[in-house]
Amino acid sequence: MHKFKDFFLRNPTRSKYLLLVIDIFLVLVATKMFINYNNIKLAIDETALQSEQKRLELAFTENFQLPYEKSEYAEFFLQHENNILLPREFIIKFQAITPVDTTWNNQIENKSNSFIESPQESWRQFFYEKLFIKNK
Repeated sequence: MHKFKDFFLRNPTRSKYLLLVIDIFLVLVATKMFINYNNIKLAIDETALQSEQKRLELAFTENFQLPYEKSEYAEFFLQHENNILLPREFIIKFQAITPVDTTWNNQIENKSNSFIESPQESWRQFFYEKLFIKNK
């Protein structure tokens, strides 16, 4: 113990550098320990969450899915889940009919045979083609 005391008293600059190096080393070790602790804690939380999800999935399978598949209507329901129609079933699609402003269409149709003379007419022709010709 006296040797360390004598060394520190005889060489104060070297002892400061030595303590600085030891301090930096201990800070690095403490940082590594803290990061490992956080990683272990996150892994435990993630494992607990995964086990809870598996438990809920198993409970769903036992309480709902198995009785559903064992019921007498299971084949009927499964056919509809797979988009298989039963005999005498049809798909009906409803669409709203949009009214078309025929006055604007007629003006543009009459001008479509002539040359476009202004940028405004060019834009009208462009929108007419995009809105009415592609939808037909």
